Amino acid sequence: MVGHKHKGIPSLEVCTIDSGQVLYDFLSGQPDGYLKYFTPFHIDAQYLHSMVLQNVDDIYYGVWLDDRMVAFFMLRTLGGRYTTPSFGVVVDHEFSGFGIARMCFEYAIHHCRIVAVDEILVHVYKENAPALSLFNSYMAARVEDLGDMYAFWFSVDTTARLPSFASAVSLQKDAAELVKLIEQNWGFTPTQDFCKSFLSFIYGVGGQHERGE
Repeated sequence: MVGHKHKGIPSLEVCTIDSGQVLYDFLSGQPDGYLKYFTPFHIDAQYLHSMVLQNVDDIYYGVWLDDRMVAFFMLRTLGGRYTTPSFGVVVDHEFSGFGIARMCFEYAIHHCRIVAVDEILVHVYKENAPALSLFNSYMAARVEDLGDMYAFWFSVDTTARLPSFASAVSLQKDAAELVKLIEQNWGFTPTQDFCKSFLSFIYGVGGQHERGE
């Protein structure tokens, strides 16, 4: 799926990534040295193609501003080998400083809360000051010193899920109802498009919403 431009305010979309080429183009397009603290996998076109194609248990998200990918984030269990998903994020260098990394982490927290995953792991290099500042602003359940990096373990309160999620299909038909639930339970007002995309991602209802080549 390709993006489309709006005549008014540009759209900001979060979509699952189903193309290794899309991910490679985004990561390889960053300036030299920009990804020195992002080391979970090889940035190689063939490797990423196989990683995304063969993926079953991990979730790879892209954030698009109209038709431009501005961030990538993930929840990985390395093929289901670990029960605690590991979060990672890369924001395009031209969009750094706008709070997009925090938005992605909040999205991941809400995702885990709703599907009853009670913990998220984040590895952060000690020299990565912006990332340390971000994750230190949250209350980690525990922090492990791994030498050149820290492992932050964040607890997710799965009891704080939104009510009536069993009726997700009916909620998607009336996104306004979900807006009220999010306002009451999470304290912010989402857009209608956010609600529709959110339900699609979490429950797989209402058709696929993915970005490919």
